Amino acid sequence: MTKAFATPDIDSDQFAVEVREYFRMPAETHWESVDAGQMNQTWCGAVAGHKKFVLRLYNAAQSLKSIEEEHHALTLLNEGFPVAVPKPRTGQDGRTVFTDGDKRFATFGYIPGQTPTVSSNVEAAQLGRLLAGCHKRLCASPQEFEWIRSSRLPLSDKPDPSPQFVLDQLEALDRAEAVDPILLNLDLIERVQTQARISRVAVSSQDDLQHLIHGDFNLSNLLYDSVAQSFTAVLDWDECRWDVPVYDVVGLLADMTDVGFKSIALQSYLDVLKGSDYSHAMEADAIRSLLPDASYARTYEELLIMLRTEAHEGVYVNHLVRTLAEPLQGTIS
Repeated sequence: MTKAFATPDIDSDQFAVEVREYFRMPAETHWESVDAGQMNQTWCGAVAGHKKFVLRLYNAAQSLKSIEEEHHALTLLNEGFPVAVPKPRTGQDGRTVFTDGDKRFATFGYIPGQTPTVSSNVEAAQLGRLLAGCHKRLCASPQEFEWIRSSRLPLSDKPDPSPQFVLDQLEALDRAEAVDPILLNLDLIERVQTQARISRVAVSSQDDLQHLIHGDFNLSNLLYDSVAQSFTAVLDWDECRWDVPVYDVVGLLADMTDVGFKSIALQSYLDVLKGSDYSHAMEADAIRSLLPDASYARTYEELLIMLRTEAHEGVYVNHLVRTLAEPLQGTIS
């Protein structure tokens, strides 16, 4: 889902010609919508029946600067990353973003694969090893990404919006999609924000281990080759930032409901990093002790993203607020 503005007719002659010409794509490129995610809308472009391109419409809340930062990071990561990452394509003027009024588009090369599930010990172990390999690459040359440090702050340095702002956004969402009235509570929001600050402070005890992280590492942002039985790509780097890598670990574990799979994935992640040249590795006990706080801070940040981008998904927002409220005794029935 994108912010509430008109979605372009991707098959209209004028729009198709403008996009094709700017990104120098064949005239016979045919577009098919493949995703309307929480932040962006995506189409796949095929030529003669073969998928070649991905076209992305960014949420209007994302600035041109933020998009270009993401693209610069992706360009750097195309060298030496353990699996594929999207490669931004340049347009006629050498830039990677096509602007049409308040809408911003980018194209990438198509990466084959399917959104994975974790249904076996082997897949759980693969997932842990994948994240470990990603973190080793992201930390290998920190000077490569030093430029992103000041513009994409760690969660511990991000200012909180006022509780009233959060309540106003929830109430605005409630007018479009029903939010549970019990969640429209200023006292509850203040308690959630207090706990989020406590959790971020706890994780910040490891701030000396910061490097570039994905920021939204989860199964929906991965691709898997079922024939080769291996992960093939890490997608959607919109939320990449300079932060403590445990936030990616929490994302790795969040989509797995099986406790056994979680344990295997985490242990595989730790095993790869133990004794390696990864200088930011945490002790197993330390990382396990931080998981609850990192999970709380990450969930709170996800809520803020949903509200700031005006993503109209009441069910998911309900879930996020309830998840944040549950540890706070007596706040929700």
